[in-house]
Amino acid sequence: MVSYTGLFGKTSVSSILSNFSLTNVEITGVYATGAVVGENGGIIKNITVKGNVYSKEDSKGRRQKQ
Repeated sequence: MVSYTGLFGKTSVSSILSNFSLTNVEITGVYATGAVVGENGGIIKNITVKGNVYSKEDSKGRRQKQ
């Protein structure tokens, strides 16, 4: 298992992820694990995710600030 796990491992403050959906997600990581981003520094909006995320620590399933 790895850290910073997701469709994108890490994003910077200048990143914008928007307007897509992920289905049948199965993600497993150790630290900073999320379906979309393991560690987000930018903006995430209008994204839907269906599936499962498993993490030993610091799982990111909550809504990020916009």
